[in-house]
Amino acid sequence: MRARARVCMCVSLGVYVCPCVYVCSLVRLPAAIDRMRLHLEARGAWDSDKEAAMRQAMKKQVVACLNEAERAPKPPIGDLFTDVYQEMPPRLKEQKAALEEHLAKYPEAYNLGKYAQE
Repeated sequence: MRARARVCMCVSLGVYVCPCVYVCSLVRLPAAIDRMRLHLEARGAWDSDKEAAMRQAMKKQVVACLNEAERAPKPPIGDLFTDVYQEMPPRLKEQKAALEEHLAKYPEAYNLGKYAQE
């Protein structure tokens, strides 16, 4: 069975010169961002050069933020367990004990120096 192509309402009503070709083309686009981009391009307010420049600037900004975040000191490992609950539930106490035991057994496998001490 073949899928039927979408037809503009104006065409299905017998109007041969569709006044809403532009609108109908926007309805078929999957994302609102694409529709906005086409709208801005049609008005001359946006083009592919501006988009490429914007993407490059955003990429640089994201990389700079990631680098800054990676340089920041890491919180103490214990904060994994104490940051959410005022009083730790028993299951978290068990998990914390298991993690501490694991880290004590295999300290060479982890760079624990980058974390703040409790």
